[in-house]
Amino acid sequence: MQYAGRDASEPFNRLHSPAAKRLLRTLLVGELASPAGGETARHHSEEPHGALQSRDVDGGGAATTTTRSARQAAEAAAEEAAEAVAECVNVDDVQRLAAGRLTAGAAAYYSAGAEDGVSLADNLSMWGRWALRPRVLVDVSHVHTTTRVLGVEVASPYIAAPTALLAMAHPAAETAVAAACASAHTICCVSTTSSCSLEDVAAAAPSGLRCRP
Repeated sequence: MQYAGRDASEPFNRLHSPAAKRLLRTLLVGELASPAGGETARHHSEEPHGALQSRDVDGGGAATTTTRSARQAAEAAAEEAAEAVAECVNVDDVQRLAAGRLTAGAAAYYSAGAEDGVSLADNLSMWGRWALRPRVLVDVSHVHTTTRVLGVEVASPYIAAPTALLAMAHPAAETAVAAACASAHTICCVSTTSSCSLEDVAAAAPSGLRCRP
């Protein structure tokens, strides 16, 4: 209910793909005015941790951030995040790390399931049905993790599942995930409610795998 009675165009446009925005324009019936009849009401959402913002640092003029310092800050944040992920032992560790970096709303959105969460609970419980059988005194000098998914060879049996509105987690959204998957030679599944268009995702990973089942 954060935007009840308010104009939610800004957060909608920031999180949704161009296709969704075009569809919205075809359904537009009018502008939402504030109760006082003045300018359209707006509400600024909470920014994710680490977001770069302009601030008034001298008390008189607007603060400016140079491109170089912004790039350095982004690189430092990326390096810090990579180090934190490298220390994770399992998926639960990754989820806890993400929860500390996302806004409360984004963390709740990504971790929740539809309706009563029955399918989500089933999916999680299914992992418990698989067991790893340890093997000792076995030559592992020539093992590999390659396998085939949807008829396509991938470097490991891990793919990126379709997750909606990734712009809530990072401005690069699905384009960053696609580029990472291409680098790891695995599959990136794009959600039907992605923040980026399929064209932008494909452009971000020109060497990425293409699966059209």
